[in-house]
Amino acid sequence: MKKKNKIQPAMAFSFNSKTEHVFFFKKKGGTMHFDLDLYKPTELEKRISYIYRENGILSPSHMDLDKIAFIYDCHVIYSEKPTMVLYDDAYGGLIFLNAYVTKEQQREDFFHEISHPALHVGCQNTLPELFVDLQESQAASFQLYSAMPYFMLAAIEPSGYENEYISQLSDIFQLSFDFVNRRIEQVQRRIVQGYHDRNTQFRFNNTNPQDHERQLSIARAIVL
Repeated sequence: MKKKNKIQPAMAFSFNSKTEHVFFFKKKGGTMHFDLDLYKPTELEKRISYIYRENGILSPSHMDLDKIAFIYDCHVIYSEKPTMVLYDDAYGGLIFLNAYVTKEQQREDFFHEISHPALHVGCQNTLPELFVDLQESQAASFQLYSAMPYFMLAAIEPSGYENEYISQLSDIFQLSFDFVNRRIEQVQRRIVQGYHDRNTQFRFNNTNPQDHERQLSIARAIVL
């Protein structure tokens, strides 16, 4: 029997390349800097991306739902049933997707439901409410990470205004505008944190004042 790709603690590897990914696009009130080299993926995010890469999922065009489901010993079924997942730790799972919703909604539902076979053991029906809430919170994070992997974003240069960039990603990843917007807002928050962390390190390491001021000016531009 094929071993399931249950999410385990992340293996040690880095997403950041030596080439800077500093993008610029227009935002109301000014120009947005989008420096993905300062984005810090979580351990869960690293592990998801590692599994994708190990299985040849390297770009949005490779993100076929059946292929991703197979990685986690699951099968996708389109039906009139409500969206849900049935899974067994020994025998794999079935992901039921509503055949009558939009393709974007199907994909978003899929990336939520696949999180349970990937992350969790057992059935929610037998778990205390607090554990169910915890699993749903984990599923929400998994959904964002797996539907729009960080390493794929680094290969897509933003164009035009911010809304145009969101629409661009919506088309590429086949996800709704609102979903993509949530993911990009998350990325932007972590980039801002990355600037703050780097600036703090500069202060402690007595970095060249000109470099320090440059980083501060970029950070201020981002949060405006």
